[in-house]
Amino acid sequence: MAMMLVSPEDFTKELDIKSEIKREIKIVDINRGRTIGRTEVSNELRKEIAEVALTSDLTGVEIAKEFNVSTASVSAYKNGSTSTSSYNRPDEGLNKFVNNIKTEISDNARSRLLMALNEITPDKIKDTKLRDVASIARDMSVVAKNMEPNANVNINNQVVVYRPKLRNEDEYDVITVNE
Repeated sequence: MAMMLVSPEDFTKELDIKSEIKREIKIVDINRGRTIGRTEVSNELRKEIAEVALTSDLTGVEIAKEFNVSTASVSAYKNGSTSTSSYNRPDEGLNKFVNNIKTEISDNARSRLLMALNEITPDKIKDTKLRDVASIARDMSVVAKNMEPNANVNINNQVVVYRPKLRNEDEYDVITVNE
């Protein structure tokens, strides 16, 4: 029915039409946040989940199923936060724990990188394909870089300066003033 002023007869006729249409009402629970009976995840469990996420080959979905938490929680704990809404202000204790694990992984990668680099000797170059040894060194350097705490922070500053449009003197109206 269009929006306008109608007569009382048209109004009641429209109400009768609307009441003849049967509507099925279905109430659906929305599963957000903690479910009934679930308690907050303890700091020790958060640390355990973060460690497994950083050191194992399991996916976030597999870890979430194993510990009965959401995949978003796994991602947050892995980044030192207690939830996805607190990514910008991580939990101090959890963040320190995660950074220690990342540093340990980075140190291991660096030591293996040095081992790979030490293997590139004149004698080995003759016998082994340099590409293989260089590939190991490159891979270990990427792992070491990615495991540095706060290695994923990219700060890109951009300054935009607008200059005013320059106009010629001919574009202005000339007013002659007689003295």
